[in-house]
Amino acid sequence: QQIAFYASTRTYEPVLAAHGWQDLVPQLHRKSVEGDWKGMADLVTDEMVETYAVTGTWEDIGRKIRERYAGLLDRTAFYQPGKPPSLEDPRLPRVVKEFNG
Repeated sequence: QQIAFYASTRTYEPVLAAHGWQDLVPQLHRKSVEGDWKGMADLVTDEMVETYAVTGTWEDIGRKIRERYAGLLDRTAFYQPGKPPSLEDPRLPRVVKEFNG
């Protein structure tokens, strides 16, 4: 849903065009105006998710972020389905440690 929301914004069209997905922007925009949020999410492919997001389990996400963005960033944020992780979540320190290498 997050990717569909951003991709429905016409100013993001060049970002999608870089991957050949520019034709999706008007469709997503129309669905956003109609309030069809589920329909928007249905248009986002697995390939798009893998292009714009780092996905994985708690056990491998820190490493995957580090491998993908090594030397490009020094912080990140989590967007995940459901309730966001609490700072008290015992899995979070491991993710941070793996991200930092």
